[in-house]
Amino acid sequence: MQFFAPLWLALGAAAAVPLLLHLWNRRRSGERVLFPPVRLLTAATEARGAAIRLREWILLALRVLAVVLLAAAAAQPSVSGRVGARAPAAVALVLDNSLSTSAVVDGRPVLDALRGELRAALAGLTPGDRVWLLTADGRVVAGDVATVRAALDAVRPLAGAGEVPAALRRAAGLVAAARARGEHDGGVVVATDAQATTWPRPVTVAGVRVGVVRARGDAPADRAVAALRAEPARWSPEGAVIGRLTAAGDWHFALRDSAGRVVTEARGTAVAADSFDARVVLRPTARGWLAGTLDLAPDELRGDDARHVAVFVGPPPQLAADPSAGPFAAAGVTTLTEARAVGAAPGGSSAGAPPLISEPQASTRLPAILVAPADPARLAVANRALDRLGVPWRYAASVALPTTAAFRAGSSVPVLRRWRLEPRAPRAADTLAAVAGEPWIVAGDGYVLLASPLDTTWTRFPARAAFLPWLMAAATRLADPGRVATRPQMVAPGAVVPVPAGADALLGPAGARPVGDVRITAPARPGVYFWLRTGARVGALVVDPEAEEVVLARLDAKGMGDRVRVGAGGAVDVGTSGADARAFVLGAGGRRSLAPLLAAVAVLLLGGEAIAARSRAAA
Repeated sequence: MQFFAPLWLALGAAAAVPLLLHLWNRRRSGERVLFPPVRLLTAATEARGAAIRLREWILLALRVLAVVLLAAAAAQPSVSGRVGARAPAAVALVLDNSLSTSAVVDGRPVLDALRGELRAALAGLTPGDRVWLLTADGRVVAGDVATVRAALDAVRPLAGAGEVPAALRRAAGLVAAARARGEHDGGVVVATDAQATTWPRPVTVAGVRVGVVRARGDAPADRAVAALRAEPARWSPEGAVIGRLTAAGDWHFALRDSAGRVVTEARGTAVAADSFDARVVLRPTARGWLAGTLDLAPDELRGDDARHVAVFVGPPPQLAADPSAGPFAAAGVTTLTEARAVGAAPGGSSAGAPPLISEPQASTRLPAILVAPADPARLAVANRALDRLGVPWRYAASVALPTTAAFRAGSSVPVLRRWRLEPRAPRAADTLAAVAGEPWIVAGDGYVLLASPLDTTWTRFPARAAFLPWLMAAATRLADPGRVATRPQMVAPGAVVPVPAGADALLGPAGARPVGDVRITAPARPGVYFWLRTGARVGALVVDPEAEEVVLARLDAKGMGDRVRVGAGGAVDVGTSGADARAFVLGAGGRRSLAPLLAAVAVLLLGGEAIAARSRAAA
């Protein structure tokens, strides 16, 4: 027998009240009064004394039993096993198949143990039950028990974190919808390793029963590459690779060219427990996009023993500043030139001249970084220059409402005034920064266009620390005739990623596949992929697990229970058994509630006692 609300059992202490009242009344009634006529009544009463005392004790026992039964009913008791046939149920199974569940504990992957618990949960269901299986990658399989069992056996671990809480919310929604339609009642069984980073905050779901099966034991020890990056984004030709390890040990880094040949490598030992730096010098014998991998010795979790990086090797970009762009542009170019981040080059309009930063009317060619004029009198001339240069945008009305421009990379800068940018034609372009949902900086073939002049009365951008890195990135973007994006995109497996402007294919280990949409789903397999334009590499996509996925610490049972919150009518139970979780979510199906029965018996007892008391008073 199981009690779902055991605290109500404390109400059973009230059973002592009738007993105490009975003893108190008996003590009072035991007082004798010496009055001659009473002696005659006493003699008559003693003839029925035994029967009266027996009746009083029976009534007392009924009162105590009624109170005990009411307390037990409030505690919601239930018993397992079949007590007659139950109605068909709706049960959604959620399997956490994130990367952390591929860790091996006691010679067995955690995912296999979780899969075994869900098989046990399935074992108690019948062919008439409605069953779903949901996994961390968003997949849903619906059908009967046999269909879901086959799908369960086919689940494989992901290379990233996935979305386990989202799967739980969706599973609860499916069960609640089935109940709302009057089809089935039931609940959700979740099998998870309870990784703390998977459940960083409470998840609120519909009001259904949720049985959580938590992996047994603690998380295994793990060594992982938590992060890896290349600095700067463009190597000319030197660059540094910076990685972070979660534990001390040996590491190996190799950089390969397009043919897979190792062009440079390094080995070392991380002494510090949580980080190390490595600088790899690359000679310009290899140019273009290169792919690198940092490896560790294999351990219990193989999926985080390696991490990837992509670097572009080429000559430093060149950039010249026209006086029309203002003093901030000139100072920025000078600073980058002195730091050797960009090559020194004179401005000019001849073919082969470096990209120029200027107002549109001061530029006679592309590539160029074009900044908006501050004087409204020059706006019409600037728009004609944009048309002449082939830039598919024009400056429109002025907007003087102070706001913030959000860059695609995540940073932001204040914008006080701007010209609204309007497209002339639906041509491919990147919006690098937006203001109130409207483009503020856009880029296309051979140009980067700003909607404000580089003037602090229009925007604080040129006075902010983000200005020089942005200027460097813009110069790099315009440096190559093929418009190569030299900063790789870094995403998690299966993430939705925008396709760079002009890219027509994605190259991976299995070859190139066309990309016709503006967004695609990133490959599920970690590694370095390259964007192609007519066969040439014009960008890189690095796919690796999320950094937090390598932290394997688990929540305890209480912490896991706190992470799942259900609406009205629902309940949560955390354990380690799939069979117990199934019995919990089925409630009145797999476990029969005794509360109504006990309450009914208690009411009958109280009613009988009331009738008996009324009869006694009448007598």
